[in-house]
Amino acid sequence: MSEIVDIAYKFGCGRYICGFDVLEMVGNQVSRAAKRLFVVGGKTALSLTRERLTRGFDEAGIEYVFAEYNGFCAHKAAREYAEKALELGADAIIGVGGGRAMDFSKLCGVYAKLPTYTVPTSLSTCAAFTTLSVIYDESGKTVGNYYLEEEVRGIFVDYGIMINQPVRLVAAGIMDALAKHIEIKNGHREVDTESFNIDLVTASVLAKHTYETILANREEACDCIERHEFSKAVENIIFACLPVTGMISGISKGFGQSALGHELYYQLRTKFTKEALSYLHGEVVAIGLLTQLVYNTEDELVAPFAEMMSEMGMPTTLEGIGIERTKENFDLLYKEMCRSDFVRDEKLFEKALKVIF
Repeated sequence: MSEIVDIAYKFGCGRYICGFDVLEMVGNQVSRAAKRLFVVGGKTALSLTRERLTRGFDEAGIEYVFAEYNGFCAHKAAREYAEKALELGADAIIGVGGGRAMDFSKLCGVYAKLPTYTVPTSLSTCAAFTTLSVIYDESGKTVGNYYLEEEVRGIFVDYGIMINQPVRLVAAGIMDALAKHIEIKNGHREVDTESFNIDLVTASVLAKHTYETILANREEACDCIERHEFSKAVENIIFACLPVTGMISGISKGFGQSALGHELYYQLRTKFTKEALSYLHGEVVAIGLLTQLVYNTEDELVAPFAEMMSEMGMPTTLEGIGIERTKENFDLLYKEMCRSDFVRDEKLFEKALKVIF
């Protein structure tokens, strides 16, 4: 499912700036290296940010062009938008929006061979930070991952935007971040220095800290964002879900920090595209985490984790996202999942998969 471009570790980004009134700072920050910008994002994201971004661009004396894109992150579209950016003489690309827009802008940067900056408008994934793009075809079916040679040049997180996003997006991002701690252990109850390489041991330490931080702040943060209010809990959740989770991905080269939860997402978006299409990345990954917990022999954590998912309005079974409980569907998913590198004990995995059927 992956296209490997580079084997280097990429731990971070050029600059990470968060706070209120950050949108107005983007122009000044980007002007350090760029004078003409190609800004790409979805219709809603651009409508929320265009005026404030423009103000900062004008004050910094840099040129810019806005381009709307509402499709999936696909190679063909990314090449087309990269050509547009080059035709306009852009020397940097800025992506604005949710996870799909973040992945798309990074892929545009690859094809245009230009540095990419990101302005996330939601917490639904850590895509604003990571050095990979999840690729789809025009129908929304997953094609694989594209691993980037360069880190994102800068990330700009505006709290004023973040506290006005739908809570559903926050919940999805929370689940995507929690996944790291659970998936790194794939097939183990604990991460130890004998069974795991130093990079995954290091990623696991950060992932555990992220997991504990999210559990301690989740309820208050979601309540505050639902009221469009800022708090320490909101700040903690944003930092844990975005830069820290992004660093975990970088430390593990984007591989070891994902396992059955993310593999299930890819398989469902491939084999059950229509059913999975209306659900967010983190919502589908969360269902797979219930299987992951059993595969890790942490069965006692399944019930409380499923309860937390229910509290956040998420389905906890495949039937909950419209996939029928049939032997045919089970066998298809079991077969495809067992082909991945993540399933080493097929009998245990069979037991684990039954938890969500």
